[in-house]
Amino acid sequence: MTIMLHAIVYHFILGAVQGLTEFLPVSSSAHLVFAHHFFGVTEPQLLHDVILHLGTLAAVVLFLWRDILRLISGAWRGVVAMLSGKSPFAGNDDFAFAVLLVAATVPTALMGVLLKDRIESLFGSVQLVACALLVTGALLFATKYVRVSAVKKISFADALLIGIAQGCAICPGISRSGSTISAGIFRRLDPFTAARFSFLLSIPAILGAAAVEAKKLSGVPSGDLPYFALGFVAACLFGYISLAFLTRMVKQFRLYYFSFYCWAVGAAVLAISFIRAH
Repeated sequence: MTIMLHAIVYHFILGAVQGLTEFLPVSSSAHLVFAHHFFGVTEPQLLHDVILHLGTLAAVVLFLWRDILRLISGAWRGVVAMLSGKSPFAGNDDFAFAVLLVAATVPTALMGVLLKDRIESLFGSVQLVACALLVTGALLFATKYVRVSAVKKISFADALLIGIAQGCAICPGISRSGSTISAGIFRRLDPFTAARFSFLLSIPAILGAAAVEAKKLSGVPSGDLPYFALGFVAACLFGYISLAFLTRMVKQFRLYYFSFYCWAVGAAVLAISFIRAH
């Protein structure tokens, strides 16, 4: 009973942590590493983390289902136009937006494939993750000094740079949402437009990570499936809440508020690691 209760608490807490931190710009990967170490799990739990990411994928799909349906419709109309010998972009902003999402996904995918093995090794180092979280804090704080813009049209260059920022976030401790939204703000995009693009861009990123780890699913003991399901549901629920909260903060131009949290957590983890080592 004690083992079962421990497993329930472990998976629920990790699901909640993943859901709250996937979209809030505080690095979900960093918090998962910290949580694993708190529970005495020192080896990377990549499969478990991917399942939790699928929970947050469900959250973003539920949160942006209207946008997703509109993009799918726009993409279909664009394909039909091309087959008819017409321009798919004529009067079809949704098709253009979908193309930008694909363009932004390319650098992320390339960086993920080329750096996968090196990045996975970082998940075992709490100190490196904490340092990366400090970098995330600096990135977020810098957005405070960017003049707020009302530009809502994303260019191809914007999309590529945001995609590169997302690729850098495969390093645990570098926030995916923080880096992509910040990149959009640095490109003088309207903060809400940058956030919306970031949220939609997370969909192919999460799907790609899940596909890479899918081959390991057959090795999951059947007895662990209920615990994984619990983590999935918790990640979905708290992910939806964090999306709503971050959207509100971005609209109020308060993204930099999260920098203080990143600095506090990163510094605390480094301090605790130093004390334990000595």
